[in-house]
Amino acid sequence: MRSSRYVEEDLRYMQSLASAVVQRSPRHMMMVLSLVALSVIATIVWMGFAEIDVVVRGSGKVIPSQKLQIIQSLEGGVVSEILVREGDLVEVSQPLIKISDVAFASSFGENQLHQLELKAKIARLKAEADGSAYEADQTVLREAPDLMRSAEELYRSRVRELEQTVQILREQVR
Repeated sequence: MRSSRYVEEDLRYMQSLASAVVQRSPRHMMMVLSLVALSVIATIVWMGFAEIDVVVRGSGKVIPSQKLQIIQSLEGGVVSEILVREGDLVEVSQPLIKISDVAFASSFGENQLHQLELKAKIARLKAEADGSAYEADQTVLREAPDLMRSAEELYRSRVRELEQTVQILREQVR
């Protein structure tokens, strides 16, 4: 017989979930509870010793011997290198910090690709509107040949669709 307050007859009449909860050994529950407690303690200890990088934004002031000047950047960004230290003498137009250009280079590349897409679209739409042969833009063909090929394929499919529509309309007229 079990050391629980329920006897075997009672367990037969319980729902399976309630029966499983009653039959579960408290030893297993203590192991799970210990594991959770150890995880919490380990996390707290880790938080006490771990170093966290902090991003701080602010405006800087350089105090020269003649007058007070505020340093500002036209574009925001991540400082990659500080070229001067406190107490250094600086000359007019001397760079003070370097800002990482990764975000700007990415944005520039994205804008260039968008420009090429628009040039390919212009060539396709001009050919569709005039009913003339498709002439590839040489800049797009040189820098993004796949883009130009897809625009040309779209042009051909649109011409075929137009021809089929015209043919269907002629059949309807007859």
